[in-house]
Amino acid sequence: MSGLAPWDKQGQLAALKQLRDSTDNLIKYISQQDGYAPIVPSAAWVFPYTPASKHLADSWRNDWSLALSKTLNPTQLLVEFLCGDHESSALHAFHTLGLAEVLPGPNVSAGIEAPILAEKVGAHVQGLRSVLRMLKRARIVEEEGEPLSDRWRGTVFTEVLRKESPIPMGSMIEYARDEANQAVQLVPELVKRENAGKSGISIKYQQPDLFALYATDGDARRIQRFNLAMQSLSPIIAGGPTEDYPWKDVTGLVVDIGGGVGGQTIPLVARWDHLKIQIQDTEPVINDAKHVWAGMPPPWTARVQLRAHDFLKVQPDDTAAAAQIYFLRFVLHDWADSICIDILKALRSKAKPDSKVLLLEVVVFGDDSRYANVLSVHLGAVAGSHERTESEYNALLEKAGWRPSKTYRTRSIMSVIEAVPA
Repeated sequence: MSGLAPWDKQGQLAALKQLRDSTDNLIKYISQQDGYAPIVPSAAWVFPYTPASKHLADSWRNDWSLALSKTLNPTQLLVEFLCGDHESSALHAFHTLGLAEVLPGPNVSAGIEAPILAEKVGAHVQGLRSVLRMLKRARIVEEEGEPLSDRWRGTVFTEVLRKESPIPMGSMIEYARDEANQAVQLVPELVKRENAGKSGISIKYQQPDLFALYATDGDARRIQRFNLAMQSLSPIIAGGPTEDYPWKDVTGLVVDIGGGVGGQTIPLVARWDHLKIQIQDTEPVINDAKHVWAGMPPPWTARVQLRAHDFLKVQPDDTAAAAQIYFLRFVLHDWADSICIDILKALRSKAKPDSKVLLLEVVVFGDDSRYANVLSVHLGAVAGSHERTESEYNALLEKAGWRPSKTYRTRSIMSVIEAVPA
């Protein structure tokens, strides 16, 4: 008995035709665009953006995944899926060795031979080749000329991994492969009924969640690294809320609740030169934010305030009197429903009648991206939480005295749920 289902020829052909159609639709859209049109760097896809184009691209990727599932041997597909952590381990090794600093850039014709690379970074050559070949498959590095030439160079992706890159991707890699990875390894335990509401952090470190761990482990480097890791996500998540919510209509103070070092505020003040924003977070985080903002352009810093504040407490009188918009990006998804309601109630208690609260979250709609699904598992591991549906977020808002008014599905994986005082 082979264990394989009978060949579903018609299902396979239907999936391939669906992929062909979505590919043709995407080709048609891209072909119609001005070749000199600016590309918004914070959009999820690298071509001129419209809401329709994001739908086309997302459909194409989903159809590609369906076609793959219909054409791969089930064992092959499962083994490849299972070995995804090998790919992230290879990327971690690439970062740890500092290969992005020594590989020639994508516009250099001559690559560097693996033995020379190994000597430069202190690696043994065969292990290095295995890492490079895996990353070549993901197009993160290139092999010059013919396969097995053993001459290597970087790509646009390795440029992001360089130390001088404005995107602190190294911090994300280190966070993902350290405490986050240790928590994710416990997902098989976390899904058991008796562990409902627990996180991998609570099992591994006897702390309820990631933030409690950072507050008690005495290693300031970890919280600093986490904040930089969150900042590194801005190019793929910040663009949607920045471009696709009507910030042009905002005239009062904007308050970034639990804003970290300013991962969302930075693109907002860069894009909208009339916005005035107050970033609120815990005192240690605000101290880190001061270092980050010390290096920002003066026209931005002139419009940004940094304030230590506990989001479970009511807003200071001066902030509440001036605030038109409160926004929470990637805040509520870290917490249980009861705490989310308390956070929203604290904002509602002094909110002006014309103020609004915005939830910037990965909202589950059922046709979600790979990253959105990864993130939901990740949240369960590090915080005992999960990504929520639109109706679930709306219920939290209503219980806290807010009335949901509109949901904006943006060019990134982020959505913006807007609510007004009920």
